Amino acid sequence: MESWVRYYRCGVVAMAIVIAISSLFLAADMTQGEVMEEGQIIAAGGEMDINEFYFPYLNTDFTDLLERPEYISYSMDGEVGYYKISTLTSIDDQFYRYRVDAGGGMHAEIEYDIIGEVLAQGDYREGDEHIYERRQLEGKGEFHATNELTIDATFFRGNNTLKEVDIYSRSNYRGKFNGVNASFIHGCGQNISISYHDVDIRIDGYRTLILYFEFIDALDLFNIEGEIGEEVVHETPAYMEGIYEGDLNIRGLPEEEEAKILDEYDVEDFPIRWEDLDTELKGDDPGFIENRRVNIISNFNSSYPMDMELADGMTYDVHPMDFYLRIEGIDEISSLYGNWYYSPDHGLIVAGDIGSTLVATELEQITGQELIRMRPMDEDVARDRMKDLQYIPPMTMIEAILRPPYAYVVMGALTAIALTIYIYRYKKRKSNQ
Repeated sequence: MESWVRYYRCGVVAMAIVIAISSLFLAADMTQGEVMEEGQIIAAGGEMDINEFYFPYLNTDFTDLLERPEYISYSMDGEVGYYKISTLTSIDDQFYRYRVDAGGGMHAEIEYDIIGEVLAQGDYREGDEHIYERRQLEGKGEFHATNELTIDATFFRGNNTLKEVDIYSRSNYRGKFNGVNASFIHGCGQNISISYHDVDIRIDGYRTLILYFEFIDALDLFNIEGEIGEEVVHETPAYMEGIYEGDLNIRGLPEEEEAKILDEYDVEDFPIRWEDLDTELKGDDPGFIENRRVNIISNFNSSYPMDMELADGMTYDVHPMDFYLRIEGIDEISSLYGNWYYSPDHGLIVAGDIGSTLVATELEQITGQELIRMRPMDEDVARDRMKDLQYIPPMTMIEAILRPPYAYVVMGALTAIALTIYIYRYKKRKSNQ
């Protein structure tokens, strides 16, 4: 149903953007002293119950539709989580370098069967009388979104400021939904339009983003000079370039619903290609971010120390810090905010809660959460859970052969077979005359 498509579309994009711009946080597990040694590894991550994280407002959609429910059966299963493993790869007299391998995913399965008086198909405006009719709504679907993230960052050893960072992010997503009387709702509040359709929807796509930052003035991610309770603001110039690509393909939507999505992106047909859209990243060549000078705006505010238990089971004093980072003039990947926790005993950021002003509304609407939580944990656990969450179950054989370019091969083969049979029968009839 459209509500699922809408939430899933926004959710995947929201998650991809938050993950991409959260790269600077993930790269910020860098030492501020001589505590860490070359080869040392720090891991962090976290998971949430799928019912708490994803689609918490689906029941609201059902409730808004139902006037007199006779029967409701609803179930959701799945998992969502994100993990990172940071390694101090090398130290020399001038620099120390880190590599961050991160990733995770979201996986959800839903099935529902509802019978009752539901809002009748049509347009409703504030003050209109609501008309209800008896329908049975059935639906079953599964949705998957995964991310793989790699960061290589170089810090100056003398003052622990960031010199340069390379970021690679790849997101994959796939879903399917079968529904009887699937509801397509547009508008909000008292002004809505609703229609019902039987659907067999398939969604798949990916996004790849590669960014290279070289800071003209090194970036102070740790608020080294900040006093407790004092806001510190930095404006740091940098050169940025990169590559991006991706597509979104949705099949099985009612014609009018498909047209609305295509109009939203100002394209004529699926798949929707990211590098063809008119974005702030776009340069002369589609998919390439030309080398440009940008300003990184950062706000920091330190708080009093607090106790936090780390992966070794011990409790340490950590210093919370509220932060806000944005790339001036590029809203697509520009805003990151939240808080992180610095441990003087370890000389690094050990945990954090991160969000984005760009997708805060959508993320909170879809997930019920505004910030993504990451806490210190055992490296082996983080690595295993990251691998599990990045796995998307393979398509069935039918789904695979019906997906371009295989679909074109199948159609060509079937056409050739049909033509051969037709010619054979035609010649046979001619020979019998």
